[in-house]
Amino acid sequence: MSDFQRPKINNANKTFWEEIKNEKFLLQKCNGCNEIFFPPRIICPECLSDDIKHIESSGRGVLYAFTEIHGRAPGFKTPFVIGLIELDEKPGRFLSRIEAPYETLKIGQKMKVQYVHKKKYSVHAFIPE
Repeated sequence: MSDFQRPKINNANKTFWEEIKNEKFLLQKCNGCNEIFFPPRIICPECLSDDIKHIESSGRGVLYAFTEIHGRAPGFKTPFVIGLIELDEKPGRFLSRIEAPYETLKIGQKMKVQYVHKKKYSVHAFIPE
């Protein structure tokens, strides 16, 4: 497993990172307009309501795009792979670490979340399903 940086926790994402420790990948759902979104925010990006609840994601999705990072990346050993994931719940695409060799990946491939537990924090990455 590759090296990971400790996440930067704030008021918007605190619950998300706490639940990663419990191996739950949370999305947010607006009680005002029913929009489901990720990454975590304090207000709904659709209607600007702050009446938001957390819902558990399946942690499954599709690889939309990916690239391998070489050279200098502060805090990371290179090379490593990042990709755009579109979850089955369709809250939009987001960048995530991919824990698989670059040459084994393909656009449209089914992916699932994997939890990585370090001494002082937990993070997530995606792996082929």
